Amino acid sequence: MQNKQALIDSLTGVNSSKNNYYSELKQTVSALENKNTKLSMINNVTKGFHVAMPMEEMLEMVLQSLDQLYPVARISLSLLYDDSLQLTQVYPPDTEVFPVGTTFTKGASVYWEAVHARTPVHMLVADMPSKYAEKRAFEALDLIFTVSLPLYSRGTTLGVLNIAGKEAVESETLDLPFLQQLADQLAVHIENSRLYTQVLKGKQEWEASFSAVQDMLIITDQEGFVTRTNPAAADMLLQSVPDKKPVHITQLFSHVRVETRLAQRLDERLTIQERVCDVSSAPVPHAENGVSGIVFSIKDRTEQLQLEAQLIQSGKMAAMGEMAAGVAHELNSPLTAVIGNSQLLLRDTQTESPEHQLLTDIKNCGDRCRNIVRNLLTFARQDEYTMTSTSLNHAVQQALSLLYYQIERSQIHIETDFAPSLPDFHGNSQEIEQIIINLLMNARDALEESTVSEKRLTLRTFEKNDELHVTVTDNAGGIPPDRIESIFFPFFTTKEVSKGTGLGLSVSLGIAKEHGGTLRVVQSSAEGSTFQLTLPAEREEHHD
Repeated sequence: MQNKQALIDSLTGVNSSKNNYYSELKQTVSALENKNTKLSMINNVTKGFHVAMPMEEMLEMVLQSLDQLYPVARISLSLLYDDSLQLTQVYPPDTEVFPVGTTFTKGASVYWEAVHARTPVHMLVADMPSKYAEKRAFEALDLIFTVSLPLYSRGTTLGVLNIAGKEAVESETLDLPFLQQLADQLAVHIENSRLYTQVLKGKQEWEASFSAVQDMLIITDQEGFVTRTNPAAADMLLQSVPDKKPVHITQLFSHVRVETRLAQRLDERLTIQERVCDVSSAPVPHAENGVSGIVFSIKDRTEQLQLEAQLIQSGKMAAMGEMAAGVAHELNSPLTAVIGNSQLLLRDTQTESPEHQLLTDIKNCGDRCRNIVRNLLTFARQDEYTMTSTSLNHAVQQALSLLYYQIERSQIHIETDFAPSLPDFHGNSQEIEQIIINLLMNARDALEESTVSEKRLTLRTFEKNDELHVTVTDNAGGIPPDRIESIFFPFFTTKEVSKGTGLGLSVSLGIAKEHGGTLRVVQSSAEGSTFQLTLPAEREEHHD
């Protein structure tokens, strides 16, 4: 019976069909497994790419992946730059024959052949035309086959990926469509990497420019909370609100209305941390929301205004010097006659006679007038200021001598307390006199407007902690608290137009700083105000 069934199977060909079926099934499964391996390889390579990945690592990853399927020994990347195809990277590095940066010539390069054909170009090195420059490199490395794959992304030609090996491989075995898919993924990554590099470079340039701006820059969101600052503004924020995050713009500028600044550009001058600043703000446009926030530009104008004030004051002093010179010429002649004649008459007058006392008064008044003229010329002369060892008490007394009569004529009692044996300071006597005169004139003006019954002005010098101090105190009623921070700003004044320009204290503060000192209000109340000038004492160097 069994022999009969075997005979029937042999005649009908059933066993033959089964063998063919299983053989085809095995081939199909093998092909699917091979395709899945290749798809998995492309997926793994794509996942391994990232925009900041160096080209060398990228080529190494591709080579290691291809090595699982084909005997690939070398991989290189050439990119297009303005219609110039340049060798960009070779892996492994020891397979580099042409140096990186080598430019390939059209018509004499298999790489250019792939670019023009827009399809993979597979060749055996032995069959490669000798006109191709790459043949010499492949032969030097004992490579047998080479495949050049064009790189395209978004319709743009990027370059060529070349793989080569030391064993001959047929085109059917290589699966050129798969290799081109892998090259396409690489092209996408290269394009993304280029875009990332451009964006990163633009961001770095913007941040560098943003940080390099000397003016303070602050950016807020729509609610007014600070989102970004440059270093100059960061210092100001730390001083204003050191422990508060997030910071709202109103913590810096209390009167700012966010809604108004979101709608339009505004420019104004504000006082920030005792500095005069020009503040400009503008809404930041946004493609989707219309406005994303506000940008503030803050320029510190304090030094500029102080310089302008000093220039104006210098002009006034120059005019005053010319006037003083003219006054001196006009007064010196009659004063010489008055003093000389009074001295002649005194010689011929008995000491006990009434006329002698009158003549003595005339001579003393003449001498006083001559000293006033001399002090005025000394203060206002236009000589170049020099810094020397100077007596503080002498400078204060010189300044007081110019204004003593004016102050006493205003029914103001002057009290002085000059410390003896003060050390000198290194500076310019005339400039320090200018500070003292400004303080005395301000005190006099305040006392003239005061209603106190006994008007008093006290001038004191003393030494403390290796520093010299001058204080000018009046009992005129003090400075309003809201004005103390502003009185040293250029052009700030509470006086009438005819009495002041707002430059005196600003210029005085600048002079004090030039001498390494300070000028400040140390006391202000209903009982009066005290201004204090502080200068570093000059110490003699002792040598053993």
